[in-house]
Amino acid sequence: MDKKKEINDRRQVLAEKLTGWISLRAIYMPALTQYLIDVDEEPAPTSVSASDSDTFKLWLPSSISTASRRAVSYEALLRMEERLRVAQCSDALHGL
Repeated sequence: MDKKKEINDRRQVLAEKLTGWISLRAIYMPALTQYLIDVDEEPAPTSVSASDSDTFKLWLPSSISTASRRAVSYEALLRMEERLRVAQCSDALHGL
């Protein structure tokens, strides 16, 4: 398979997964849209194209200012992201 085609296929798969993430994010971070308006950020898109999948901003709780984090996201999501980050650090250390 051509490398360029393989990369484009992977970008398309990532774009589809990110579009699914947008739907979930609306459930777990219901105030995100208002937060983005308040801080003069571009509104979060409702879907992601393959060409934008590399630069799409996830807007996890850690990307939101500490003062606004609890208003934008649920406490459980904050703990989930923390567990994700700890696991990533552990994997990186084991990789070294």
